[in-house]
Amino acid sequence: MEALDRRFHPIRTNLAAAYLADRIDAPRYADGVRQQVMIGALALRRGPHDVAPLETELLYGESVTVYDTADGWAWLQNDADRYVGYARTLGLTPDIHQPTHSVCAVATFIYPEPDIKTPPLNRLGMGARIAVPEQSGEQSEPFSRCALGGWIFNKHLAPLGNYATDYAGVALQFLGVPYLWGGKTSLGLDCSGLVQTALDRCGIQGPRDTDIQARELGTSLGSPAIDRAVDGDVSSLVRGDLVFWPGHVGVYVDDGAFVHANATDMAVATAPLTTVSSSIRAAAGDKIADIRRL
Repeated sequence: MEALDRRFHPIRTNLAAAYLADRIDAPRYADGVRQQVMIGALALRRGPHDVAPLETELLYGESVTVYDTADGWAWLQNDADRYVGYARTLGLTPDIHQPTHSVCAVATFIYPEPDIKTPPLNRLGMGARIAVPEQSGEQSEPFSRCALGGWIFNKHLAPLGNYATDYAGVALQFLGVPYLWGGKTSLGLDCSGLVQTALDRCGIQGPRDTDIQARELGTSLGSPAIDRAVDGDVSSLVRGDLVFWPGHVGVYVDDGAFVHANATDMAVATAPLTTVSSSIRAAAGDKIADIRRL
């Protein structure tokens, strides 16, 4: 049978998702149980250990399908981007509420009361999903009540479907955020996490990893434009073009500028695209592999 990418297909040596039964052979299949993330950012790891590599982060309010649990760990698949891994069961709840809003600020808090002076219950990142059953009547400090508990500042929420239109501008909001492999919040994120988060804020559901983004997002500008960019001519690029190297991605902004989360600055930073291209080529020997326009 065909080989399936285990990042996006729930397959283990002893278990697989039931929906894959006609595609792979497994000793056992599971239908899975839907649950919802109930903490700000839940680490999704490669194995059921706190020291296992961080693959990505699941955001508050996202729904997942859990196929197995053992020793406080859930083996699951994220419904949004289909990523598979292990997460602590303490960060999940079977009490599912349909989100009505998403966090549109870089970060915000859930408070136990509609009062900014109360100690926060949770810290949320952009893209977190919130079910809002009611809003406060106070005009000076308007809050919304979260179905999973607590209150959140209204101006940090956008109704689902109310999207931003400039994902390059969204990416720029994260300037200075530390680089974190697998991260997806303002506490730390990586290059593909920055792109995925910025696109999500604009209503574009993108893959999590760079190699899949380079294959599925937008349309390639083609060899002539890529070759010119490699040679330092970025005149054919427009704001929002995604520029890829092997294992790296960022967003072209304007006037030659480029924003990316990178391990050189260990942060989200801007620089001339020509400078970034030259630096990557000098350090790793890699040239720009593709430029894609959405």
